[in-house]
Amino acid sequence: MKNQLCFVSAFLFGCQSVWGSLSIPNPENCVSSPSQCLADEVCDPQDQICHPALAMYAVSPSLSLTVGGGSVRILGERFLPNVKVGWQGQPVADVQYVSPIELSFTLPAAQAGDWYTPITLTNPTGQAVTRSDLFSYYSDEVRFSLNQYNEPRSARNIASGDFNSDGKMDLAVIANSSTEIAICLGNGDGTIRSPTFVASGGARDLLTLDVDGNGNLDLIVSGSGTVRTYFGNGKGGFTVGPSIPTGSLPEQLVWTKLSVGPERTLLVSDSVDKTLSLLTIHSDGTYSNRQTISTGVQMSEVAACDTSGDGIDELYFVDRVDGLHVAKANGRTDYSVGVVPLSGCVALGLTCRDLNQDGRMDLLLACQNGLLPIYGQAGGMLTGAMLESGSALSTHVMAEDLNGDGWPDLVFGDQTQKATLVKLSDRRGGYLLPSVLQYEAVGMGANSVLYRVADMDRDHKPDVLLGYPFAGMTTSVAIAMNRSR
Repeated sequence: MKNQLCFVSAFLFGCQSVWGSLSIPNPENCVSSPSQCLADEVCDPQDQICHPALAMYAVSPSLSLTVGGGSVRILGERFLPNVKVGWQGQPVADVQYVSPIELSFTLPAAQAGDWYTPITLTNPTGQAVTRSDLFSYYSDEVRFSLNQYNEPRSARNIASGDFNSDGKMDLAVIANSSTEIAICLGNGDGTIRSPTFVASGGARDLLTLDVDGNGNLDLIVSGSGTVRTYFGNGKGGFTVGPSIPTGSLPEQLVWTKLSVGPERTLLVSDSVDKTLSLLTIHSDGTYSNRQTISTGVQMSEVAACDTSGDGIDELYFVDRVDGLHVAKANGRTDYSVGVVPLSGCVALGLTCRDLNQDGRMDLLLACQNGLLPIYGQAGGMLTGAMLESGSALSTHVMAEDLNGDGWPDLVFGDQTQKATLVKLSDRRGGYLLPSVLQYEAVGMGANSVLYRVADMDRDHKPDVLLGYPFAGMTTSVAIAMNRSR
């Protein structure tokens, strides 16, 4: 009878109002029992349970040579005495407990010269936290182990990405004078498998993008008068998608930013029609033509970057007569094209990077007689001193951080030495003496070696891809073996 009465009364007043409080202590109710939480936990007032609160926020310094040495601090909260530190999977022996928010110890040498640094803290309570984005090593030298492949040959352009969703980097290669794109799946150790082929009808350049947002990488390909989407199936295969005509011979493809919104815009060069096309690519793989800009010259290479700091890219291109040109936006729908004066440089190729790490994009030109940096400045451009002055350079130049210190290093071809060279940044805006990445068995003139970067062996270091457009020449992958002396 009592239970029935409680059941009925619960709808009106609740059982507690009829028989008094029937609640029992909840051992996980940290609101009423704050002592339930450990020293590295906090009470969630809404859930009324204890949550882990051990955290890492920063490591100082955040970057160091792979040889280690010197003191390093970890900052965070809820550190307890006798906390253990795991560094690249190895225990740290001399951890000094400074306070609940700070630990210090001697920086270990990198394991096997690795840059990637997962850090794990474990309190005596058993609470643990891991971060791998707070610290990285870098190397003071670059060394590479070269893998050369019989196929694909005569690569004029290379793009990389995980085409079969296995977490390993793959390659898509356009061979010179070929009507197919070679898809080379990666093994995750720096090697690639024999290619399969996708018919392209004479491709000239390609980029990778998950166009439709389904998690599979797609290809954007120029050639045969069109720019076309090839949809990836996530297994390494591709099917032909929408296209748009862009002129007689669309060649180089470059992503560019022409507004503050998320719109995806392609810059397409056509050296036959002497035009630049600006295409908007939509989520269904289709395109719309924003604008066509007449350049009046045959372009050997193009780039797009915001050197003025206004949030809109300038469009740069070079030809072998007048040198460097720029197309600047005038409002929303118009561009003015002009020549950028150069002294002592016959421009062959160019790339965009923040060379001096001031937050503004710069240009690096490959000239016939050296490398010329041009720095983006408020209100104009500042030409720097010629690098490798007097060298006979080839067309392509690349500026990428190869030793992990955050500063772009330079990769270029020297026709006299018949070699690909690397100039490391000195982390002060200058560069060290060049070292040889690879001696070449062929000349390095107008059809020069192409350079790209990708982590082909999953060691968190950038490897260098070398494409040789010369007849019969093989594609190479230079695996980074960098470490500090």
